[in-house]
Amino acid sequence: MTRVAFIGLGRMGHGMAGRYLDAGYSVAVWNRSQAKAEDLLARGARWSTSPADAAIDADAVVTMVADDDASRAVWLGPDGAAATMRVGIIAIECSTVSRDHALRLSRELNARGVTYIDCPVTGLPDAAAAGKLTLLVGADAADLARARPFLAPIGSTIRHFGAVGTGTVYK
Repeated sequence: MTRVAFIGLGRMGHGMAGRYLDAGYSVAVWNRSQAKAEDLLARGARWSTSPADAAIDADAVVTMVADDDASRAVWLGPDGAAATMRVGIIAIECSTVSRDHALRLSRELNARGVTYIDCPVTGLPDAAAAGKLTLLVGADAADLARARPFLAPIGSTIRHFGAVGTGTVYK
């Protein structure tokens, strides 16, 4: 079974995580507040004690957090996902972050053997829950091809703008 770690269960992230469950993925979730995950847990998601715990054995890690600082913490902090991500895993940043942050994060994760794509989204929470988001992707074409199975459940439109950082710039 394909395994996804989903980090950040705000209004958008909650619906996105639910789409992975709907698509039959094994889903590990983490959020600062476990209460936001209760209905996802009832549907079969696994609660994680940290982003690092969520990323263990995942095939892809998807984040939807507030900003650069939150993104840096969930990926690279002491209990960040990068601490346990295997070589070859796909890291998908759906949060709205700065281009500089996306490029730094890409360099850091690529140096660890992780494939990073920036994938900010457009749409409202209802669209997230329905899998109808527009995904604005910055990635190498081959990396995007590998990531598509992890993008399809959350987005009805995938727009590829070029190298890492271009999706973020477009948004």
